[in-house]
Order: sequence, then structure tokens, then C-alpha cells
Amino acid sequence: MADGRLLVIEDERDLGLLIEHVAQSMGFETQVIRTLADVWDSVDSFRPTAILADLTIVGGKDSDVITRLAESSTGALIVIMSGSGYRRAAEVVAENLGLKIAGILDKPFRLIQLRSVLHSLMFAHATGRDERRQDRTIG
Repeated sequence: MADGRLLVIEDERDLGLLIEHVAQSMGFETQVIRTLADVWDSVDSFRPTAILADLTIVGGKDSDVITRLAESSTGALIVIMSGSGYRRAAEVVAENLGLKIAGILDKPFRLIQLRSVLHSLMFAHATGRDERRQDRTIG
């Protein structure tokens, strides 16, 4: 049985596959989507407990991913992944829209940083704790 459901929003195919592999090896049931158009359907059908969201995705601007997640009314913990300078502003916007931001994973990141993020998300799911960000930048 999976310890949580992780939705990965990442348009870079190889990076999405890497994240999927690591997450599954840690016990997550995982789904990777690569386009902005897939966000609503995936949140509704997959019902993730956690989301790793790349801000710069094919078919949208940096703010579009955050807006779509807010419109989906997800209760999932979200980690923003980006190499974009917009990520800190996106975090503020996301929190103002009611999203639960668990952290920021700066790209490029190391495998150990990814595992740390996934471990925190798994712990939050297993314990029912709301692990919202408290000035935790990973990367």
C-alpha cells in the first residue's frame, strides 16, 4: 500500500521519470503530468496527498500552475520546484490563494534534496500533520 499519492508536474521528461522512480521507491503512488492542461483532471481523478510542481511548464506562464492548483481546490501539500526567480513570489501568491505550501525545491537539485522533500511529505501524510513551509528552502 502506498504511503501517499504524489502528483509530479514536470515537463522535462527525464526529470519527471527520475522523480517518479525515487518517489515510488519510497512508497508513493505517483503520477507525472507534463502539460498545464492536465492539472485539473489529474488533481480531480488522482486525488494527490502531495504535489511537486514545476512552475515553468509547457503551455503556461509561471503563475498558471499555481492558479490552476488553486482553482482545483486541492488540499494536497505542495512543493514548488523551479529555477525561476519567480518562485518566491509564487509561494506568496499560492499561500494567499489558500494552497498549502510545504517548501521550495530549487532547480537544479541533488538527489538527497529530493529524497528529503519526499520524506517530509511522506511523514506529513502518515502522521496527518500539516507540514506547511516554515522558511524551508531545499536546494
